[in-house]
Amino acid sequence: MGVGFRGVVSRASPLLSASGAAPEAFTPFREDVSVGTHKRPRPRESFRTSFAELVAQAAQEKSGERLVKVLQDAREGNPKWSLEAALHARSMGVKLDDRHWSAVVESMNPKRGVVDTMLVLRTVEEMKAARVKPDPKWIAQLAEVMTLARMPEETQSIIRWGFGKRLEDVPPHLALTLIRVFHRGGQIDKALDIFRRVEEEEKDDTPEKIFSYMISALGKQGRLEEAKLIFEKKVQSDKPFTVSVINSMMGAYNACKQPEAALQLRRYFKERKLAEDLLSHNTILASYMALDQPLNAIELFNDMRAKKVAWDKYTAMSIIKAYGQVGNPGQAHRIADQLARRGRADIHVWNAVMDAYTKNREMEKADEQLHRMYRLKRTPDVVTYNTLILGYACAGNRDKAIEMFEKMKQEGLRPNERSYHPIIMNLSETGDPGGAKIWIERMKSAGFEPDSRLYEIMLSGFSRGAIKGQDTGPAMRVLAEMNAAGIEPTSESYSVLVQALSRQRDLDGVEKIMAEMREKNLTPTSDAYAAAISVLGENKKLHEATKMFISMGQQGVTRHAYTYNSLIGAYVRASDFTGAMEVLNEMDELKVLVDERTFGVMLDQLLRLRFEHMDKAKKAAEAKGETLKFVPEQHLLRLGDGRIEFADSIMQQVEKRKIRTSGRFVHSAVKLYVEQDKLDQAKEIFDSLSPRSKDLQVETVNLMMLEANRKKMPDITLELFRLAKRNNLELDHTMLSLVTTAYGVVGRTDKLDEVPMLAQNAQLSLEPLNYSSLILAYLRNDLEAKAADVILRAEEHIDLKWDQQLLSAAIETYARIGDSNSVRKIWKKFREHQLSQGARAISAMFI
Repeated sequence: MGVGFRGVVSRASPLLSASGAAPEAFTPFREDVSVGTHKRPRPRESFRTSFAELVAQAAQEKSGERLVKVLQDAREGNPKWSLEAALHARSMGVKLDDRHWSAVVESMNPKRGVVDTMLVLRTVEEMKAARVKPDPKWIAQLAEVMTLARMPEETQSIIRWGFGKRLEDVPPHLALTLIRVFHRGGQIDKALDIFRRVEEEEKDDTPEKIFSYMISALGKQGRLEEAKLIFEKKVQSDKPFTVSVINSMMGAYNACKQPEAALQLRRYFKERKLAEDLLSHNTILASYMALDQPLNAIELFNDMRAKKVAWDKYTAMSIIKAYGQVGNPGQAHRIADQLARRGRADIHVWNAVMDAYTKNREMEKADEQLHRMYRLKRTPDVVTYNTLILGYACAGNRDKAIEMFEKMKQEGLRPNERSYHPIIMNLSETGDPGGAKIWIERMKSAGFEPDSRLYEIMLSGFSRGAIKGQDTGPAMRVLAEMNAAGIEPTSESYSVLVQALSRQRDLDGVEKIMAEMREKNLTPTSDAYAAAISVLGENKKLHEATKMFISMGQQGVTRHAYTYNSLIGAYVRASDFTGAMEVLNEMDELKVLVDERTFGVMLDQLLRLRFEHMDKAKKAAEAKGETLKFVPEQHLLRLGDGRIEFADSIMQQVEKRKIRTSGRFVHSAVKLYVEQDKLDQAKEIFDSLSPRSKDLQVETVNLMMLEANRKKMPDITLELFRLAKRNNLELDHTMLSLVTTAYGVVGRTDKLDEVPMLAQNAQLSLEPLNYSSLILAYLRNDLEAKAADVILRAEEHIDLKWDQQLLSAAIETYARIGDSNSVRKIWKKFREHQLSQGARAISAMFI
């Protein structure tokens, strides 16, 4: 049986008061609002001088039409005013008819942006008391208000009052409202029964909105097959259908984690010649993001803007996330600013911008968003602080994460479980189980009991610590504890462990965990597959890696960029360069993100291939029972069999695509070509990539300067030194030594005199390497006296530990001067050092 309205009102009343006290007595026109340009300083006086007079005038003239107009005008100021004006007219003897009640009900139209459930309940009580026969349109509108407020029992009571029959027998035009009521009330089967009855009665005339809502509701409940049956039946009918049905089915696929199937439905737009609307675009964007295809999402958004298609907050949320994924949080921020200028950017949008910055480890800018929220009067919520806590914890700044945690509490926000998890995970990742235990106790004292999720956090945390180089032992112990406690690890936790074992190149461990997941019917994540493919590739098991890649598709696991990168690495490791390029082409065809990491994997594997000759030589020697004592360096580092040509093709692709590279990538590329005795190509690559490199490394410049000096090309060394200064690279001892040698070769003795000042400006204390380079540079230019001065400065450097090279340079200097006493002094002072044969021979001539 339904709930009576007097019971409903009395039960709902405490919701309006935090203290639970009874609400104020119903009094007309209590609010202080403005109507038109006239401000109402005193609502009672305003009522007496405006609407009260108008109501009285209409009552006196007995003009029902005028009263309707007064009620319509009253609702423009406040929806309550229309009901209050009607009740005031009734108190003056006016008999209210359907026109008046219709005007009152219309004031509660949810399209007017007002959803006041207490006003609805009060209106229904007054209409029942007046024995008004409700119009079906009123019932539909009032029920819609209560449905939007998620009050299913009250909605059902309104409908029963209106029709006095079983809910299942209401007219078709109320079917959608009832379907919403039952769905939101957790009674999806009843909603489906009403849909089937309406479908049977109306046949092909069933409203599109009912089809759309039913498909969407079933999708949210995970009942995809039933949603598909409804959609297919609609598609096969002769009646045309609108985009809303397609949108709902796409949304159902997304809700059931089948975004690929959702995207396949786009063909219906072309087949039925329907234009994709805003909801279509938002659903497609959600599919792209679920498939880890941010580039596709950005391309669709740019196309929308080019065609001047409207976009909203939900569009922006997807695109902000997409730009965060591709490493461009600045553009994500600009999208939010555009939305803010339209007055549509709420706290959720700014949280998304903050998340984009944290994912790219730009924590200073993420922190700026917190201050920006306060400036924009957007009150930060728990999600805001949790985002910062997670960002700082993932960036390794646990102290700052804890600071954000405490600040959240100071702001009056109550931390939830997600507030504790990042800190516990950080402690696990850094190998601090004691600290993790302390925070677990804090969780318990806050009312959050440890559960299986906490074990998951510990397992994932210790596994991530192993990924960063720690031992996998703690993670394996947590796994054993979970098994002993009967707690089943999730696919995600197993997958992180697979990544940890893969990082340590533990092929046996990876295969064991993957087998255990198969036994438990757990599907590995994309990251786990990528890690497993990577370790298989490292062990040159290309066939098994390819087989695993294929099985991902069979199990419906998304093949994201990391997976493709791992497969490419497996091909390169097996020296199948053609296969690697075919995988790259497939990534382009599917618009999978191709970035620095893709080509970085190729370079890393090429660099590892350099040592294959040494491994082969060792094995050949062991087979003969011999010990390999020496392998020529050039033989060790040479690439062959088309590998340098493949390296050329990699760099061509990087240049063609204008890939933004890191300093590590540039260093790998330069190192590869330098070791192949191709300094010119190494410098071309450096000149091409360095302008758009994010963090140029001084080691890269030093590597090329060393090779240039070795090839007796001091001009290139000096050019690289000038480039390092332009890029504000920090001068180190190695670079200082190399540039000193180059100055000596070209005879720039004036620059040699400036070397000590260079070191001082860079806050460097000269090391033996720098002293010996400067001494030899002076000797190269027959400036023995200046070389001797450098030796004296080195002797004054009390903490300096002389090495063999510096000793040799000093002895050579004094030998050339003919100062046997100084040679003898050096010999006595540093006789404990192991001198080179040449230095010993020179010393013997004077001792």
